[in-house]
Amino acid sequence: MMDLSQDGAHRLIELEEGSGFNSEDSSLIHSPAPGNGNIRVRGRRPACHSWNSDADPPELARPPEEEQGWTVGRTRFSSFGGSALELRWEALSMCSWQVPRKHHEAVQILTNVSGTARAGKLTCILGPSGSGKTTLLNVLAGRQSGGQRHRIRITGQVWISGQRVDPRLVRSRIAYVMQKDEMFATSTPTEALSFSASLRLSGPREDRKELISELLGSLGLRSCADTYIGNAVLNGLSGGQRKRTAIGVELITRPDIVCLDEPTSGLDSFAAYQVMNVLTDLAKAGCTVICTLHQPSSEIFALIDQVICLCGGHCLWAGDRDHMASHFTKVGYPCPVGFNPADFVIFLMQTEPKPKTDELIRIWTQEQIDGALHRSSESGLSTGSTDEHEHEQQQQHELCRTPKGRARRAFLASFSAVQKSFGKQLKQLAKRELRAVVRDRTTLAVRQIPTKVSE
Repeated sequence: MMDLSQDGAHRLIELEEGSGFNSEDSSLIHSPAPGNGNIRVRGRRPACHSWNSDADPPELARPPEEEQGWTVGRTRFSSFGGSALELRWEALSMCSWQVPRKHHEAVQILTNVSGTARAGKLTCILGPSGSGKTTLLNVLAGRQSGGQRHRIRITGQVWISGQRVDPRLVRSRIAYVMQKDEMFATSTPTEALSFSASLRLSGPREDRKELISELLGSLGLRSCADTYIGNAVLNGLSGGQRKRTAIGVELITRPDIVCLDEPTSGLDSFAAYQVMNVLTDLAKAGCTVICTLHQPSSEIFALIDQVICLCGGHCLWAGDRDHMASHFTKVGYPCPVGFNPADFVIFLMQTEPKPKTDELIRIWTQEQIDGALHRSSESGLSTGSTDEHEHEQQQQHELCRTPKGRARRAFLASFSAVQKSFGKQLKQLAKRELRAVVRDRTTLAVRQIPTKVSE
């Protein structure tokens, strides 16, 4: 009798000779998972890639959950990206008087930060803790207000598709996913998306159900669509699934700009890669995606298109990911071969003394000025008179003024949000609260203890 292992080897040889089987594909052979009859795919880790080379980094194989997450013949987020909006900001600065100091000195949080986030690209704001990443994201998303009442002063200009705007007036088209997920533990992903859709969308119920089904598939949540979200007490979704559910709650309005604060925080390497893979597909669908990252891995950094490096509230560098290593090599800080450029730059910003980082900031600022002057000279545009320059300086205290008159009304009409009546809002909130009370009986019993003790 022939040994089973030899029989399997002979069959593998026949496959290679008869059907042109490539040994490179042997890592994708389906094998039964131990303990059940399900099928899983084993993917081989890609070979080490040198970040200093000009070739594109290899793409990791998608996990089976994501491959089966959407309908065959339709792309992920197929109904997104209807209007591609480019977000651009110049000379954004922010200072605060909220922290008590001697002589009431203002704390400078951001200083002349400029950058661009393009539609169809995944933009990452990279920097160590305290560099101003979240503050910049809050300003761009319209979640940061200035003025004497808030004891915050914000200056600068923001454009959306060439139109100078105030981000606070277009918040309905900007989704914002916070670092900490705030969702009901007793709700399921389907119920969380339905609750968001019922309060933020209009139209037939069938259209909302179709959108929810598309999001569950695109986010890879079909297998856990009816599982409790959970919390520290109630078992539920994993960290990656919970983060993708939080993203889906904000994507229910089909926003054109998506901002995420530390979407990989608290996740393991593969769960973080799954989340970033979803954001990459969302950007490819035509949305403008901006996220802040603290320490991305090599696999996650390979998914990023554009990088903005912040150091102490200043812009250290901004541009395409492939040009990052070459820029720091040119200024005297070469990245070692095979080393993750993101880790290299973060270590550089935290270990180098302040005079050297200030010099890097000055070099990058001068490059930006020289590039702007070169583009102006090529297009034949003048730099403007001195009076115009003084007029712009006087208007710096006003952040992102929107157009006036008919232009203002026409522009803001496209960003109007859906407003539900008080009765509908109360109905949805009561329904969610009643469902939470019925499902979380342990918490309900604990609440009754103080009442009985007092009696």
